[in-house]
Amino acid sequence: MEAVIKGILHSPTLQENVKRTAIIKLLTQIATLDKPDASILLDLGLELKAAHQNALENQTGDRILLAVSTAHRDLFWARSHNDWFENLVSDTNTKQDYARNIPLVISVARRKEAITLTEEEKQDFEKDMATLQAFAEKTCIHATPPLEYPIQCLFIAMFVALPATRPFATSNYIEFLVDHLANMPILSASESQGDLLPSKNAISLLQQCWENVPDNVIMTISHLFLNLANDERECSIGAGYILQAIPGTYTSVVDPFIQNLDSTALWRLKFTVQRLINWLVSIDLPGIGIWIVAIMESLASRGEFILLRELADQNAYKIARQLPFKARRNDVLLVLRFMLLGYYHSPVLFHNIVQGLIPLLVSCRKSSVW
Repeated sequence: MEAVIKGILHSPTLQENVKRTAIIKLLTQIATLDKPDASILLDLGLELKAAHQNALENQTGDRILLAVSTAHRDLFWARSHNDWFENLVSDTNTKQDYARNIPLVISVARRKEAITLTEEEKQDFEKDMATLQAFAEKTCIHATPPLEYPIQCLFIAMFVALPATRPFATSNYIEFLVDHLANMPILSASESQGDLLPSKNAISLLQQCWENVPDNVIMTISHLFLNLANDERECSIGAGYILQAIPGTYTSVVDPFIQNLDSTALWRLKFTVQRLINWLVSIDLPGIGIWIVAIMESLASRGEFILLRELADQNAYKIARQLPFKARRNDVLLVLRFMLLGYYHSPVLFHNIVQGLIPLLVSCRKSSVW
């Protein structure tokens, strides 16, 4: 069967859907194979998953693992013993190793997890997860310098698929997820939504950390603000996704955080606010306005009126220009209200707003009903 499947996969004349159908039909006969032949087929499945040449070969590898683990359970379990996991991750050093081995261990572990396990096998599986957890802690969470973004995405996929592999130390884990999102590459408009899956997965992992543990939300916000206030490097929109995901009630954390900052550090918050405003005026990120206002209110309570005046003078008009965009309007009105009604405003602010106020109102009227 192994030779036949290889022949089908490498056939230059068969269409992909024909290949897929033929392989699925072949694998229904796997129970008739003796152990030596089933073992060879299992090797092929592992090889296809490791090679990951194309979608069909990857899917075929998964189907073989499923078929062998179902029809020849003992053979599959013996092959994927604890030493197999340990040997594989210990030999994972290069980019190619990570790209090959992490999806492979996920697939094999998921197949083991799906089998009805005896008590002894459950203990073995727990050892597998401990091996992968230690691997993630050492090579990813505590990596110095941090691993490249695509490799981090592989670990995030493992944390999603195998929750038992998530690190013990919640603080380090949260910092890793926040840094991962704050440093995600900028995607072009032509890139598919599928490219956003790692960021969605990272947000989901953070949300699971927050469930019923308010301190984890506070820890997330504190580390996120460190990224937002760092003017020495870009901070990606992934940081905005984190703010969008945090319940709005946690804006109450902002003021205590800022009140505890040294006065010399307060000016760095200008970069934080400016970054949030840049996102407000460039993309639809509902909810970002409450965070902008929370930071500016706290700065006002510290008497940082010069800083606030600069932010308002530089940004009020371009924020107002977003009023025609319905998805941004609530956030825009929230921020503008604070800027225009504050007692630290300057004549420049009103001059900038008034010069284009009528055209803005006309645009709003045309775009939708208020």
